[in-house]
Amino acid sequence: MIDIHCHILPGMDDGAHNLDISIEMCRIAGYDGIKTIIATPHYFPEQKETKNADMVLKQVKVLNRELKLKNIDVMVLSGMEVFICDEIIGLLDSKEILTLNNSRYLLIELPLFSIPLCTQELFYKLMIKGIVPVIAHPERNSCIINNPGIVLEYVHRGVLIQIDTGSLKGEFGQKVKKTAKTLLKNKSVHFMATDAHNANTRTPQISETFKYVKHLNKELAESIFLTNPFFLINNQAIPSDNNSIDM
Repeated sequence: MIDIHCHILPGMDDGAHNLDISIEMCRIAGYDGIKTIIATPHYFPEQKETKNADMVLKQVKVLNRELKLKNIDVMVLSGMEVFICDEIIGLLDSKEILTLNNSRYLLIELPLFSIPLCTQELFYKLMIKGIVPVIAHPERNSCIINNPGIVLEYVHRGVLIQIDTGSLKGEFGQKVKKTAKTLLKNKSVHFMATDAHNANTRTPQISETFKYVKHLNKELAESIFLTNPFFLINNQAIPSDNNSIDM
């Protein structure tokens, strides 16, 4: 399987603190059936002096080299989780930020307690440039928790949605879990990812959630866990018609 959202690079953000933890996270992922991980360190505009695309690419090379030396059968690809801001277009043009595996897909994080006024216009401008926004874990945003229909409006406009496996397991509370299930039910999910941060609590494991969703709807599970991530890393178009589930 492919994990499109994981904080696995050492010392880049609040994820893996060092290379040993990164390696252990990859080992856990491999045991769980994850063979490809997109490294998505947090990116905030004010950090561009200390964190940029070149630094991420360098760390990905280092980690892949160590994984090969230790015979861990996991491939790490480059990406970022970019906090939404007005500067995203300029940051893309200047190559300060990375799309997911150098594809048309850009992982964008919303604030937890609001949806910025620039959001809709920014998504439109990105799509005009051929960049497809992928919203990271919208089920954890309080505005969306109160009105999940917001996500459906974005989906109708071509925006893609990634929810965290931990959300569906209740790791972020029952309201977040309920919202995640609502988004699944309403055909508003294109990817599920671990959003893993360490080797102890928020780990890179996806198989349990895959089995849960597969039990509810096999076609949906194969789409959001297998097919769509494969299309993403190969820069192919994501089918817009997902199956829903009764929950």
